[in-house]
Amino acid sequence: TGAGIKEEELSQIFERFKQGGEGVQQHAGSGIGLAHAREVIELMGGSITVKSTFGQGSTFSIYLPAERISGNNTIGEDTVTGEELVLQPEVEVADIQHDKDKPRDRLTGQKPLILLLDDNVDVLQYIAGILQHDYDYVTALNGSEGLQQLEKHTPDLILCDIMMPEMDGHAFLNRVKESPPLKHIPFIFLTARADTEMVINGLEEGADDYIVKPFNSLELLARIRALLRIRELLSANAVQARKIDTLNQKLQEKFRYGSIIGNSPPMRKIYQMLESIKESDSTVLITGETGTGKELIANSIHYNSPRKDGPLVSVNCGAIPRELMEREFFGHVKGAYTGATESKKGYFMEADGGSLFLDEIGEMDKDMQVKLLRVLERGEVVRVGDTVPTKVDVRLIVATNKDLREEVQQGNFREDLYYRVYVLPIHVPPLRERSDDITLLIEHFMQKMQAKSSIELPPITEAEMATFLQYNYPGNVRELEHIIERFCLFGGKAENLFAAQPARKPETDFPYDELLSSSNPLKAVGQKAKALAEKDVIMHVLQICNNDYNEAARMLNIGLSSLYRKLKEADQ
Repeated sequence: TGAGIKEEELSQIFERFKQGGEGVQQHAGSGIGLAHAREVIELMGGSITVKSTFGQGSTFSIYLPAERISGNNTIGEDTVTGEELVLQPEVEVADIQHDKDKPRDRLTGQKPLILLLDDNVDVLQYIAGILQHDYDYVTALNGSEGLQQLEKHTPDLILCDIMMPEMDGHAFLNRVKESPPLKHIPFIFLTARADTEMVINGLEEGADDYIVKPFNSLELLARIRALLRIRELLSANAVQARKIDTLNQKLQEKFRYGSIIGNSPPMRKIYQMLESIKESDSTVLITGETGTGKELIANSIHYNSPRKDGPLVSVNCGAIPRELMEREFFGHVKGAYTGATESKKGYFMEADGGSLFLDEIGEMDKDMQVKLLRVLERGEVVRVGDTVPTKVDVRLIVATNKDLREEVQQGNFREDLYYRVYVLPIHVPPLRERSDDITLLIEHFMQKMQAKSSIELPPITEAEMATFLQYNYPGNVRELEHIIERFCLFGGKAENLFAAQPARKPETDFPYDELLSSSNPLKAVGQKAKALAEKDVIMHVLQICNNDYNEAARMLNIGLSSLYRKLKEADQ
């Protein structure tokens, strides 16, 4: 990197007492060092050459044989033992070829593969000699050739010069990092300049390390081994992460059935029922309060059935005006009524080959109930304005939040239709009857919020979790989801999250029918009264402690888990 040597002086610099280069100071030397260097190298059967660009610097290349060469240029027998010329490629010196050609690619397929890029053939030969014992390698003189090599090979590591013609090292690095299959390959820059700005730019672009020329073989091999070891560890971590994800997925599957979440005994019973009927084609009646997830049950029934590749048509019976029901369910032909400019399929024909989910069937008009019964009995529909029936192949799934048996007794629902739909009944319990699932559902809704927004999710403290577990959830799972959404958006503040709790019935208002049906009614009454009394005391202590459950448990001289259990037992 010095001043360089003029071309007319290059042929003389190896002569004794010749000094080359501009600005040679008076006491710079005798001009004999290069002459001695050439003589010693030639005595060992090697050679030395020089390339120089005036004003930019010079490059000296020394070629030494891997084994001693016998010949006329020998040192006297009395001064040489034969051991002086033994080379150690693994330590300092590479087995350099004597020709000027780019080294041949070395591909055994049994060693890690390294891609070498440098426009200086001497450098390529030097590095190839260092690597040949432990690594395979392919070479390129610039970034363009490097990209061609990457089309044929996927190396384990890339060694790349920066200053190269056609495509320099930075441009090549950017192309590598843009490719998903290649961007994780360790990348080392080789550079004669080690200024801070260049190093920072290269590292920000994605380089993993820098090696400054000149370097020795030990340094290069140590850097390569370190990066390959890091890559191996990252690969092992990625495999481990995939295993953990798989295990987590399997663990979550224990608490799920499709999109349904829960591990409480009532939910496990529902999973067993869904599994037992998944090959059936019979009508299913799903009952449960609003917000319990009846539609999720219907979806699971359809997508786990032989009809899963067919359509699933969902209809809210309470949202269709009475006068439009027939045409919406059965369709119409062109000209059937004023404004019927074209024929249209109804819900049954759209669901042909699949499933039709009738939500809130208890809201269906009685006239429409008669027509629905006819479809179920005959398996065919007649479009409005048509006289020819059309066969349909539909699996019916219905849901309601009403007690259909009571609706039959009150004359609001046809008894014959009731027995038509009451084939495979599934009751979805309210959330207050499966409080064991609240924690799972909260975790699920928190993850759902994280996925659809960029906000940082607030942590849930123990006291807040206790509040979530004690709430009655009249709106069931749907209400819990909305509460968690408010909790996340309000930054974790518990204020105003919950709707006003309905007043609890007085302690004397016992469920007499339930208690009298037990084997020991008086004992059952005593246990219920005790549970309610204990809850009153616990609620009083919690008020004193500002809802600090740990402090309340300490004052009551019971464990925290016992406090939660007693609150739960009082609500059952």
